[in-house]
Formats: sequence, C-alpha cells, structure tokens
Amino acid sequence: MQKANSRKLAASVALAVASVALLLGLTFAWFTDSVKNEGNRIQAGTLGIAATVAAADGAGTGFTIAGVNGGDEFGFGQAVDVDESAPIISEGNWEPGQSNAKLLTVSNGGSLAAKVKLQFDVKDAGLQDALWVDFVMVKDGQVAGQFAKRPMSELATLAAGVEVPVAAGGSVQFMLLYGMDESAGNEYQGKSFEADVTILATQDTVEADGFGNTDYDAGATYPVTTADELADAVAQAQDGDTVSLTGDIALASDLNIAKSITIDGNGSTLITNKPVSVAATANVTFNEVNFADPTNASNNASSVYANGLQGKLVLKGCTFTNPQWDAIQITPVAGAEVVIDGCSFELQSPVPSGNKSRFIHIEADPNSNAAVKVSIANCNFGDNANMKDDMIGIYYVNINGIDFGGNNTFVNSADQMDGSTGGIYICGNSVSKTISGAEAYKRFTGQA
Repeated sequence: MQKANSRKLAASVALAVASVALLLGLTFAWFTDSVKNEGNRIQAGTLGIAATVAAADGAGTGFTIAGVNGGDEFGFGQAVDVDESAPIISEGNWEPGQSNAKLLTVSNGGSLAAKVKLQFDVKDAGLQDALWVDFVMVKDGQVAGQFAKRPMSELATLAAGVEVPVAAGGSVQFMLLYGMDESAGNEYQGKSFEADVTILATQDTVEADGFGNTDYDAGATYPVTTADELADAVAQAQDGDTVSLTGDIALASDLNIAKSITIDGNGSTLITNKPVSVAATANVTFNEVNFADPTNASNNASSVYANGLQGKLVLKGCTFTNPQWDAIQITPVAGAEVVIDGCSFELQSPVPSGNKSRFIHIEADPNSNAAVKVSIANCNFGDNANMKDDMIGIYYVNINGIDFGGNNTFVNSADQMDGSTGGIYICGNSVSKTISGAEAYKRFTGQA
C-alpha cells in the first residue's frame, strides 16, 4: 500500500512538472488598443520683403504738392522691381528749381507681420547742401502726413526716425520727393550727390505666442551689414536693444558705444580695421563677435577699449586676432564687472616695434587693490611666442574679486607663466605679484 501511494505521489509530481513546462512554453494574448496622431510639426514663419518703384510721369492725376512739378497734378508710371542693377534715383544735368518724385511700394509676401524702415548711406560730392528731400507715406492713393522741404543733409536721420508696420500679405507706400534749391549758385555746377538705400525689415509685435503674449518679439532687431549701418544702429539703439551683425564690418573710424546694448556677431562676422570703445557707464555685451587687425594713427591699436569702466562688460564666444597692442584693454573702477567667457586669443605675428602686447589687460588705479569683479572662463589662449608683455595682466585688482573659471586652456605650459613676456601677472595693492604666474595658471586651468 505504501508503494502504491509512493507511485501515485511520483505521478502527481511528474504531472505538475510537465504542467509547468507546458505553461512556460505558452504565449499569452492580451487585449490591446492604441491611438496614433500623425502629422505633428512646427513650421517657421517667414518674412518676405519685396519692393517696387514708380517714377513720376507728370501727366497723371491724384497728387498735388506745392513746390513739386510746378504745383501741377502728377501721377506715377509703371512700377518696376527694386534691385541692385538700377538705382531708384538717376538724375543728370540738373539745375536750380528742378524736382522729382518716386513712389516706393514695400510688400510683405511672408506669413509674419513685419516692420520696415529705410536706411540711406550718403556719399556727397559737393551737391548735398543745394538739395532738399522729404518722404511721406501714401495711404489709399493719398498723401498721409505733412510734406516739408528738408535739407538733404538730414536724409539719413529722417529715415532712421520712420518705422512702418506691414501686415503679412500687405504693403505700404512711400513717396520720395527731392529737388534742387532755386537759390543754388554757380558753386554747385558739376557737383554730385549719391545715396545707397537699404530697405530693412524685422518682426513686428503682432502674432501671439502660446500664452497670448504679442511682445515676445519686441526685441527683434534689424540686420547690420556695413560700418555705416552699424554706427547708425548703435546711435539709434535704446538701452537693452540688440544689434545683429549679418556681414563683416570694416570700420573706417573708431566705434564708440555709450548705450547698454548687445552686439551679436552670430558666430561668424568680423569687426576689423578700427578699435571699439565702450563708455564708462555702459553695460555692453559682445556675443560671438570676431575681432581682428585693429589699427590707429599711432600704430598701437587694441581691439576693445573700456576706459574708466563703471558698468559691466561681457565678451562671450568672441575671438581676438592680431591686435597692435592689447586684444582687450580695460581700466576699471571699484564696482565694475568684466566677464570673458568662451573667447579665443591669437597673436600670429609680432606687434609693431616698441609696442606692448597682451591678450587681456585689466588695470585699475595704481596700488588701489580695487574691488572689481573679473571672470575668465572657458577661454583658449594661443602661443605666447610673439608676446611682448604679459599674456594676461590683471593689475591693482583685489584677487578676491577674480573668478578664474577653471576651464581655460593654454598652448603654453605653467612653467612659462612667470617669465618677462607671455606670462600671467596679477597684483593688488602694490606692483608685486599677489600670486605667481604658475599658481594663476593652475587656477585658470582648474589644476588648483
């Protein structure tokens, strides 16, 4: 009986094991469902500005302006596209009292609202003072606003003060009127006047973002492609504005910035030929601007100056190549702040004879130990072979205000930082070094 029970038990165990094995080999099916939503995307809007111009034909009707076309009615002929091959204004053999008009139409073929303005680059050859100009808006075929003869010398300023919204798919019209004074004397014979005109467009505060805010693009800026455009943009800017560079800028004269603005180089544009100076009280940011080859009459130019700096100067993602003196030269006072982040420095050839050469030169009043905030991080410093002074010189600044960053790189080694040239020199309340060049190197690179 015991044996029989044992056999039954063994059979039961075998059956259980087989059942488990069978279960492990089975695939279970579960009820499922899903919802699929296709075609999701974000499409960028567009600004599509086009322009046409029509010449006054003197025979049309609709416009009567005193002092233009002899006071007789005039209209405009067939409009043609504005391009670089044909000037809007082309006048020859003019005489005192002569005048003309052009009708300029600016259309927005894009999907975003825009605002537009005209910019004039004047090139006078002796005739400007004998000319007058005005441009007025035209709405529904009628002159909007008051016409006035203005000196041609005011052309650029006049244009800078006029900004007009253009809805998506809409257009605006300007009538450009110009002439020669009736009193112009013989001294103007054979003289000439030229002006390049650029139609600038940027986003307008019309479209709302996802939270109903229409001011998200209030800071949209006009593109800058020439030195004259840059000088004009800086002059017209308000504190907090951004000036966006879309072309290399070869400065014909020093650029002085007295506004608290940002200059955005978009990572690829150059500022060359002349220095840039930041006013003492300004808070200025240079973002991704490439500085190279500055010159001056004394042959000792630095790329960026900030004399008597009281505000904040930020240089982020910039490059500095071949200054004649310093790449960056700053004389701060207590309370000033200097941030140099992600910049690169190269001195590829020796500076002119007798010149100093530094990548970074920050110098407060002698022996002041000034409370100035200095941050230098994520920068790359090129070879010091052509240096004629300290690579980095921070003089008479309290070391407690210096943020060394710890993520800077150098072509040269730590043991080259205490020499007479190409090293690092930091001092506070005397000319003596606060720390050694080698110690400063370790802090800048994060080794200490």
